[in-house]
Amino acid sequence: MFERPHHQRIAQVLYALDAQLLRDKHCLFGGGTAIALRYGEYRESVDIDFLVSDLPS
Repeated sequence: MFERPHHQRIAQVLYALDAQLLRDKHCLFGGGTAIALRYGEYRESVDIDFLVSDLPS
């Protein structure tokens, strides 16, 4: 998992979300927090950003 307590809480929130619904609505976890978590927690990030597209798949 993650070392930083705040990142652990972010992960808990993300796991609690309905992943299928987010996919169906073209909603992706992104931004600085996604990058920080993906690349070894090189910095602490405190928010959760979602990218939403209204374009058809």
